[in-house]
Amino acid sequence: MPPLLEVAEFLPADLPLVADFHCGDTTWGRAMSNWIRAPQTAKFGNARHDTTIWLYYNPDDRMVGFGSIGTTRRPHPSPDDSYENFSIIPALAVHSDFQHIVPESPTDNPRYSNQILSHLINEAMLLPHDFLVLHVHSDNTPALNLYRHYGFKEIQGSERRDDYINMQRRLR
Repeated sequence: MPPLLEVAEFLPADLPLVADFHCGDTTWGRAMSNWIRAPQTAKFGNARHDTTIWLYYNPDDRMVGFGSIGTTRRPHPSPDDSYENFSIIPALAVHSDFQHIVPESPTDNPRYSNQILSHLINEAMLLPHDFLVLHVHSDNTPALNLYRHYGFKEIQGSERRDDYINMQRRLR
């Protein structure tokens, strides 16, 4: 049973804490591992995307994963329409050591990925945007299932970037 996670904002001084962060050898696992370790990508308080990043720890003080919320501009509801501001999840990942820990019963604490995504959705609700968007690798079935479970839907008419699917969830 996954214990409930503690949340801490990720600050530039925390970069050494993620130097060995590893979320798998899949295409998306390597991308997320590299994202959190690269200060050029995981921009702290980036004025363009206004990104906040959190680290998630289990009660043993082991880092389980990370997640982030930012702001982006994109056409809505289709690529031909005017641009609007949206909340975005630039990255969400669970360390490979914690990816397959499953609750023993429905009353147990939710999986780590569910806890992280729930926290990110709650943070997005504090922002003024009506939609939360994200990009997910088309082969990442566990992530696609997680996002669909939380009400994310593929954005129809949006162009796919490489092998990624654009998804959104209405916040209000």
